[in-house]
Amino acid sequence: MKRIEEGDGKEVLTLDCPRHIIKEVAEQIDVLCRLFPELRSFPKKKIFKKSFSNGAEGLLVVPKWEKIAPTYNEAVEKVFHQIYMTRGSDTKHFMFGSGYLRRNERTEKMFRALGKKQKGNFLFVDAQFGLRHDGLSVEEVRKAFSEKEFGLGFFEVGIMLLTHPELQKIAWCMDCAGDDYSQDAGNAFLEVPSLSLWKGKLIIFKFSIKDHSRGCASVSGFLP
Repeated sequence: MKRIEEGDGKEVLTLDCPRHIIKEVAEQIDVLCRLFPELRSFPKKKIFKKSFSNGAEGLLVVPKWEKIAPTYNEAVEKVFHQIYMTRGSDTKHFMFGSGYLRRNERTEKMFRALGKKQKGNFLFVDAQFGLRHDGLSVEEVRKAFSEKEFGLGFFEVGIMLLTHPELQKIAWCMDCAGDDYSQDAGNAFLEVPSLSLWKGKLIIFKFSIKDHSRGCASVSGFLP
């Protein structure tokens, strides 16, 4: 991690890390079917594209949250429970209820579009793990998204951590720009969840969408 000085004289933390390689689709599916027995296995011989959207690092496999639980918030809790069982966690008093955590409108719209084209239990999302938006606040990232880009939420980033356990070695927090968070249960959704792994343990923070001095980076997906 390093510091740079912006044009207005402010110092921000930036990331000085190599890009992470997203695992093969079949390997991700095996992990998810093992952790969530309600998901049926996916044909391993299916051929997936080898080229990705500009800015993406690879193809992320994400279960449709409706296949995991009746509501998005319950699905997030189930993913969190799996991470807790394998790694332990520190929630920092994070609340999972719908009054606190909700889908960002842009992300909801993009996933609906993706779901119409991809049938079955899984979605296959061109994704990047955060370095694309190094040094930017979530508010800035959302304004800078390319036409087909959108933030990934707690659910998708949690799934990413389950299928890529080696991410415990990462040196940055992953902002979940696909979700909105309210500190006071619904009056103002001006924060986002941010996930980090410290010595293999999951740490959950809540940060203002305007904060860009934390050494965090927003994880995002892309429509094909």
